[in-house]
Amino acid sequence: MIACRTVNEADLPAAARIINESYENFPTRTTFSAWGLSHTLVPQYGLDLPRSFVAEVDGEIAGVLLLAIDDDARQSFVFGWNVPPRFHRLRVGFELEKCYTRQHLELGVRTSWAFVAHFRRAHRYRAVRFRETRPLYCLDLPAPPPAADPGIEVRSCTLAELEPHYRADPPAEPAPWIQRWRQIARCGPLPAWRMALAWRGTKVVGWGIWRAELFLTVVQALRFREPAAGRALLAAAGGPHGRPLHLPYLPAGEPLYGLLLELGAATALEYREIRRDFHAA
Repeated sequence: MIACRTVNEADLPAAARIINESYENFPTRTTFSAWGLSHTLVPQYGLDLPRSFVAEVDGEIAGVLLLAIDDDARQSFVFGWNVPPRFHRLRVGFELEKCYTRQHLELGVRTSWAFVAHFRRAHRYRAVRFRETRPLYCLDLPAPPPAADPGIEVRSCTLAELEPHYRADPPAEPAPWIQRWRQIARCGPLPAWRMALAWRGTKVVGWGIWRAELFLTVVQALRFREPAAGRALLAAAGGPHGRPLHLPYLPAGEPLYGLLLELGAATALEYREIRRDFHAA
C-alpha cells in the first residue's frame, strides 16, 4: 500500500538515500546527504519541506517530490521527483504527482518549473504535461582570465547595494528559479557567499554573486555591460589563486555564455528547463 505525506526534517536521511538510488545511472554522480539538503537547498534555494512529499510503501520511504513554492508569484520549482528503480512498477511516482497536482490547484500555483538532463526520457514529467522551454548549460572554466582592463575595479558589496543593479539588469526571462532575486536574497546573508560590483569610474558595469567551495567557486549569477567587466568579475570569483569556476544553468543566448566559450569553458552538463502550466478552474 502506498501512502503519501508531507516531508519533515526526520525524513531527510531517507530522502537523500532515495535521491542517490534514483541517480545511480546518471552520467555525473553527485552524492546527496541529509546535511546537504538541510544546509544548502533549504536555506539557499528555498526548498519547502512542509510542502514537499514523500511516498511510503509498507512503511518504507519509496519516493520523494521536493518543492519550492513562491506564493506571491504563484510559481513552483521541482527540485526532485525521485523514485528508485526498484519501486518503479508500484506507481509511486503517480501517487506523488497526484498530491503535487492537488496541492498546486488548491494554492493557485500557475506555473511549475524543473530542470531535467534528458527530457525525452523524463517520462514522468512528460506524462503530466511538462513541456520543454530551452536548454541550459553547466559550464566549467578551469582557469579564470586575468583582469586585463585596469579601468575596471571589482569591489565587494552588500545585498542592499547589489539589489538595484540586479533590478536594472536581471538574468534573461524566464529566469531559472535559482537565479531569481528571491533566491539571491536568501544567499546574500550566508557567510560563504560573496557579492561584488564591477565599476568603471563612477559607473557600475557589472555585478556577480558566487560561493567558494573546497576546490572551486560556484558562480550563482553574473551580469555585465561590457566584456571587460565580465572578465574582471570572473577573475575576482577565482580569487588570488585562480580557483576553477563552475557556472550552472546558463542559456545559450546569454552574453556570459558566449564569453565563457571564448575563454575556453567546457560544458559539464546540459539540462532542459521545463514547465507545466496549471489553469484555474
